[in-house]
Amino acid sequence: MVGVGVEQLVDLPDQDGWVSIKNGQVAVGNPRGLGKFPTLSPDKNVRVYLNGKEIHRTAFVHEGDIIELQSLNTEPFLALEVKLSSDKLKAFLHVHKKPGKRYVVEDFPPTGEGLVKACSAQVIWPQLTLRLVQDLLQQSQVAYGINEEAIRKAVEFEGENLSVEIAAGQAPTSSKDSRIVYTFQNSDQSQVNTPPHGQGSPLSVTLGTVLAVKSPPEAGKPGIDVTGAIVLPRLPRDEPILIKRGVSLIQNGAVAVAAVSGKPVLEGAALKYLSVQPVHIINGDVDIKTGNIKFKGNIVVTGSVLDGYSVEAGGSIEVWGDVLHAALYATNEIVIHNKAITARIQAGGLSSQYRRLYGVLKHLADRLQQLLDSMEVLKRQPSFNTADLKLNGEGRLVQLLIDFKYKDVPRLVNDFLSMLAETKNWPQPELVELGRDLNEKLCNLGPLRIKNQAEMELLSQEVQQTLETLMWLISNTADVQVGYVQNSVVRASGDINVKGQGSIVSELEAAGQILISGGKVRGGRLTAREKIKIQELGSPNDSQVIIRMLDNCCLEADIVHPIVILEHGADHLLIAEDCRRLRASVGKDGGLRMEKEYFSARKES
Repeated sequence: MVGVGVEQLVDLPDQDGWVSIKNGQVAVGNPRGLGKFPTLSPDKNVRVYLNGKEIHRTAFVHEGDIIELQSLNTEPFLALEVKLSSDKLKAFLHVHKKPGKRYVVEDFPPTGEGLVKACSAQVIWPQLTLRLVQDLLQQSQVAYGINEEAIRKAVEFEGENLSVEIAAGQAPTSSKDSRIVYTFQNSDQSQVNTPPHGQGSPLSVTLGTVLAVKSPPEAGKPGIDVTGAIVLPRLPRDEPILIKRGVSLIQNGAVAVAAVSGKPVLEGAALKYLSVQPVHIINGDVDIKTGNIKFKGNIVVTGSVLDGYSVEAGGSIEVWGDVLHAALYATNEIVIHNKAITARIQAGGLSSQYRRLYGVLKHLADRLQQLLDSMEVLKRQPSFNTADLKLNGEGRLVQLLIDFKYKDVPRLVNDFLSMLAETKNWPQPELVELGRDLNEKLCNLGPLRIKNQAEMELLSQEVQQTLETLMWLISNTADVQVGYVQNSVVRASGDINVKGQGSIVSELEAAGQILISGGKVRGGRLTAREKIKIQELGSPNDSQVIIRMLDNCCLEADIVHPIVILEHGADHLLIAEDCRRLRASVGKDGGLRMEKEYFSARKES
């Protein structure tokens, strides 16, 4: 159609042009008359060049165009990596393959709109050879424990990803640490089923009894890693038998023997110390025949502690019978195998009192600091008249703040004084002196006698120093274990564990946990800092129970009856309906969080 004029094109019959591909060659036929020129569009896996330029979208073509097609072949890809474990006792081969592809341009018959496609004609996988793996192992310094079978499987593997252990060293044999066997612990465990009340056989040893035997440490044998390096075994730990009073070591420290008769005690957390503490054994009851018992060491009562008598121990107390209308005081743990009725029980020496004092004093210290801050704010106010304070002293300002904003300060002081009065002779006289200073300056009209703010600051510092002393004093923890408690006061610097029926109208206070997981709590007050776990809480007969949760204490109770009050700081929650699976805890904001289920399956949180 070369040389045909416009007039001639109009006279020709209309016919669209065409384009076709055969054996990778493009043929084009021009249109006739006013027909459309054919078009070509590139598809994936092929490039189309029109007159030397690649086209990326549909373009029209005619007979004079130079059209070239190029299929986009991909090459095979192979990645190898050898990784060693952190101890170099194992080596792993990681193989990643990606096949290459060869594409062929598809033919299509003459058409007005041609789409150039390329189909896959051949898939070519990369070749993993034995030489490649061996070279990589050499580069990675893997020379020992090579698994030839694993290499063969990796070479023959047909797939994309493979991870295989290709070499394994020989681990050193384990070293054995020294081991200490405390011979008396087995006999201690055997007493669990001993009949109570007068039939107990208290744990005690006589002079010369073997208390502990240590087996020596044994070093393991060296191993070898995949690089051929020697792997030394861990050095065994040689823990000595640590002893205190009443114990002697023989046979180069391998055997511990009782140097005195008494009760063997193993104490400590990370480090265990063995001692034999003096034991005062009361064969029978503590009554009119024995009188009150006071002993610096441990006390064992094979019978009961009867009405009006007390037992005070510098160590632990163990009672195989009951404690009836009596008192027990121990620096260490107290174990009562039967019941305690109308009793006063305190484990941990004065630690529990110190902890109670600390709680009240810490609250008071915070309030005093707030009071001092309020004094500073008021005195900086231009509208505040300080002439009267200069004339009569700043005690009037202290009194004003206590009367209107810090009304709880005198109450906290009185709480502190009441706790001090519960114990006659405090080993720390500074506690009594602090109580006297607080009473003189913060109660009744005492604030009016304060001359200046410096006196309040000195009092606040005195409180802070006493808090530091108390923190050191409350470090001793001792538990109480009892079968059943009724109308009693039980305090422990550690945990309180009621093993039997539970607690009836009693006050239990633990610095750790209170566990009554198999019994009931009817009435009374329970206070703990860590956890309280009870099977049944409260009474169908409207016996009120108060649960005080200190610090981050949590509460778990399977069955709960009405009139149970939960307290934490200023928060009070009343449980007024029967419920089950009660869970209470302290939230991040310091407030109480509670979740429970009602017997109708309704859930509240």
